[in-house]
Amino acid sequence: MNKVLFVSGCLLLFYALAAYAAGLLPVDLGQGEGGAEFMKVVPSSDGSVDWAQCRLSALMAGLCLVVVGWLRARAR
Repeated sequence: MNKVLFVSGCLLLFYALAAYAAGLLPVDLGQGEGGAEFMKVVPSSDGSVDWAQCRLSALMAGLCLVVVGWLRARAR
């Protein structure tokens, strides 16, 4: 159970960090033109789930799962 908590926490942390990093990348990264434009996360109006808005929640949940998995492994 400890490994499951730790691995799922690591996956959530990886997702959250990748989502934050993707927001920092310029849109025309491979174009080589000056004046880079950056992506902006905006909510969608169609009522669907926007996974970019779950970054902070995924980061906190991932940290909690990693810490709980690590503490349970140390308690053994």
